[in-house]
Amino acid sequence: MEKATVYRAISAPTALVAGVLALGAAYVGFRLDPQCQGIHRLLQAEPSKFAFPLLWLGALLIVALANGWFLFQDARWRGEKFISNGMKMALIALLPSHLAAGVL
Repeated sequence: MEKATVYRAISAPTALVAGVLALGAAYVGFRLDPQCQGIHRLLQAEPSKFAFPLLWLGALLIVALANGWFLFQDARWRGEKFISNGMKMALIALLPSHLAAGVL
């Protein structure tokens, strides 16, 4: 139990970035809704059916990169390796769920 607190996968700055991006993506998604007089009406074009998932996957990618950056900075500040044994164990533990989600 003691070692569980050593590896920090989610940090407060990452949660802040994710919250701000989620609000921004929700606003953009709302404005792209065909029922709304939003951006697509100004451009006189219907949004692609892939706009919604691409918007949220883009937000996910930015948050993942931000989290990696924050973890890298924290590891450098502590004088440790970025890809530690704890990170390897966490990534291996997450792999099955991520593969299942990717398949679905």
